[in-house]
Amino acid sequence: MKLLDNSEKLIKISIPQLADWCDNHTKNLTSKKQDLQVTNKQELELKSELNPELKSEKEKRFIKPSLLEVSQFIKEKGYTVDHEQFFNFYESKGWKVGNQPMKDWKAAVSTWQSKNKNKLLEQRVGKQAVNNMDSFKRFHDKMEAKQQEAVGLITQDEVHVNVEP
Repeated sequence: MKLLDNSEKLIKISIPQLADWCDNHTKNLTSKKQDLQVTNKQELELKSELNPELKSEKEKRFIKPSLLEVSQFIKEKGYTVDHEQFFNFYESKGWKVGNQPMKDWKAAVSTWQSKNKNKLLEQRVGKQAVNNMDSFKRFHDKMEAKQQEAVGLITQDEVHVNVEP
């Protein structure tokens, strides 16, 4: 078998020699990769020490919660979200929101809670009723403002009523 060495000369090498060369080369690459990882880690630690506002890479990484942590958080906040449903949903998605990795699972629970409240209200009174309630509230607020404005005008101006016998 013929290979090119560093000086680009053709040399003959046996299969066992080639295997040894590959093993040594792989070990060298692995060693260099580990050295680079240590260097990057040391650089991050140095930057963190010099500037405490910078978070280390580990602190920025998302840490998947346990089912117990999710359950405790939901109880602590008094939420009505089903902790198993939430946990299983994101577990099946690999703890991603869309294509992006999740950053804060507690914020996701809060979002589920707000959506859950709207769904419960819609189930109780119906979606159309919720929309009607919102429309009615806006209408009522406008009418109340006009009424207060009218009352203010009447009390400010003198009102003369002519009564005929």
